[in-house]
Formats: sequence, structure tokens, C-alpha cells
Amino acid sequence: MFIAPNEQSVKIVALGATAVGKSSILLRAARNEYTDVHQLNIGAIYYRKTVKLQKAEEDIKLELWDTAGQERYNSVTQLYYRNAYVILIVFSMDDVDSLQKAIEWNNVQVEQNSAATRCLVGNKSDICWKCPQAEQYAQDNNLSYFVVSAKQGNGVDQLFQYIAQCCSNLKLRAQPAKVSIVTPKEYKKFCC
Repeated sequence: MFIAPNEQSVKIVALGATAVGKSSILLRAARNEYTDVHQLNIGAIYYRKTVKLQKAEEDIKLELWDTAGQERYNSVTQLYYRNAYVILIVFSMDDVDSLQKAIEWNNVQVEQNSAATRCLVGNKSDICWKCPQAEQYAQDNNLSYFVVSAKQGNGVDQLFQYIAQCCSNLKLRAQPAKVSIVTPKEYKKFCC
């Protein structure tokens, strides 16, 4: 995947099981809002976000695509992650089954969209802060790993700064970003 220097925006897609917080992360990123009430997606929801890079005088425009997590919509979801530059593979820090679903999503992406930069994102760090299995999986599979709380906003800005920096650095080549693990300094409890 190549991004032309004059291209207006970069496609970012969030994948993961139902109720892991994909919508909440993207809503927090795009509008700095959070709501406890969500309707299930049956296709995709679209947001735009402009990120000003901290160390450069450059704005990166992101197209944020929120996809349905239910398996019955997988064939529709495939239409949305095609040609994505960054794929957020989201799981809930307090639900080990959602990590397994994230691993399955990652395996699909390796086969179908291997040029995309993939980030494993553990959401709900306000409930649980550390998941050793996710950290190990990210390292073993060359994934950047982020721990966030869409509810409290923790880690969301750092995630999207990282994504914007990847987009800026990789405009002319389709190499996945190197592994980065970003976790809070103190851990409340282990969950996965």
C-alpha cells in the first residue's frame, strides 16, 4: 500500500469482537466523547480525525472506520478493511475470549491485508491494566500493542499520535511499523 504525498487522508479500521469498545475508542478519538449507550453496528460507522504531529509541522487526516463485531457481518466487514493503512485489532482487557477473537482477526489480516500496519489494542484499562498473553502475542507477531481506556480517555491520544506518526513515516513504502508496547506504569491487576 502506498500513500501519495498529496493524498488527503489515511484509512484506519477497527476490528474486534462485539462490545470490546471499538466504537468507544473511535468516538473518543474523533470527538473526545464517551457514552455508555451503544447500538450494535450492522455495517460500519465513519469518523474523521486530524492529528497534528507533535514533533513536526504536519497534519495527518485519518478516516476512522468502526466495523460490526458480530460474526454474521464478517463478509460486509471485509469490504471496510480492504485498502486500510492501519488496522486496530481491539479486545477487552477484562475478557480473555475477546483476545482470542482479536487473534483470529489478526490471522485474517495477515492473509488478506498483509501490507497494513496492525496494532493490537487492549481497551477498558480502567477495569484491568495488564494482559501478559496480549503483550506476548504482540511481541511474537510483530504488532504494536496499546492499552487504552475509551471511558477515561487514557492512552487514546497516544495511540492516534503513534498511528499518525506511522502514516507520516511510511508515506512512500508499505512496511509494517516496528513493535512498540505502550502500557501504564502501574498495573492494578492481571486479567487475561
